[in-house]
Amino acid sequence: MSRPADLPRLAPGLAAALGLALVAAPLASWLSAALLRLGGLPAGASPLSAIPVAVLLGLLVINTLGGALPKLSLVLAPGLEWATKYALRLGVILIGLKLNALDVLRVGALGVPVVVTLVLLGLVSARLLARWIGVSERLGLLAAASTAICGVTATLAVAPGIEADEREVAYTVANVTLFGLLGMVFYPALAHALFAGNPGAAGLFLGAAIHDTSQVMGAAIAYREVYGDERVLQIATVIKLTRNALLVLVVPGLTWLYQRGRASGAGRALTKPALVVPYLRPWVSAALGGAYSRRLGAQPRGPRLGCHQRRGLAGPHQAPR
Repeated sequence: MSRPADLPRLAPGLAAALGLALVAAPLASWLSAALLRLGGLPAGASPLSAIPVAVLLGLLVINTLGGALPKLSLVLAPGLEWATKYALRLGVILIGLKLNALDVLRVGALGVPVVVTLVLLGLVSARLLARWIGVSERLGLLAAASTAICGVTATLAVAPGIEADEREVAYTVANVTLFGLLGMVFYPALAHALFAGNPGAAGLFLGAAIHDTSQVMGAAIAYREVYGDERVLQIATVIKLTRNALLVLVVPGLTWLYQRGRASGAGRALTKPALVVPYLRPWVSAALGGAYSRRLGAQPRGPRLGCHQRRGLAGPHQAPR
């Protein structure tokens, strides 16, 4: 974490992220009303979530003012990096607090076989595609892990064990961030078009098709805000956390696969899957919250989370974890 003495260094970036979040919500409402009027439609549910608006605002600000004023990027970077490292994880944990143990078990029993199948297909197909287009084995393994499991976290966890260089890691992180951002913006509408009236299918789609945890949360919350279905957020959360948990197996598995038969890999310790620990905490929170609420005879309720409050500037400085 950080010490109180670090607050002056973190304050500018945190203030910038919070400021953009406060601007994004009313701006999204205004743009939604304008779009409805332009289409001749009656006022109703907002067709535009504040989450993609905050992300686009962050990209616009940091790539315009940051380019014109290089020192601005340096001043904002510490606070933005702290927000992407800690605030996003806190957001995932808060969402986990809204789930009870029965939700996790019910969705997990149906979703785990699907998630395991999709992860295996992702790992195998990414490696085969990497060989087909002629990229390095290391880059293929990074692409497989980042696509199948949890984006940037999987990339950083797998990279040391397969001896990936900085360029391969940077290339993978850039692709995960770009395509995950596109998925966060466009997949909620696609999920509604494909699975309207079926929250289970929509939640499974969002939880399985987008790379990073924060991106999945952003897409699922956008779906809830636009289409008013809380169940989709709950299902997408459980599905994504299930994918994240598989990182414990995938990291040593890919490391062993790469090092097998290589003299240079002899004696190297397998990468410890420590980065997955923060993503397992919501499961514990869900189980404890469900058990405690049953003792009280009430359903657990947690704070409503607006991920756009933490997403606005998480782009050029550090990819969301």
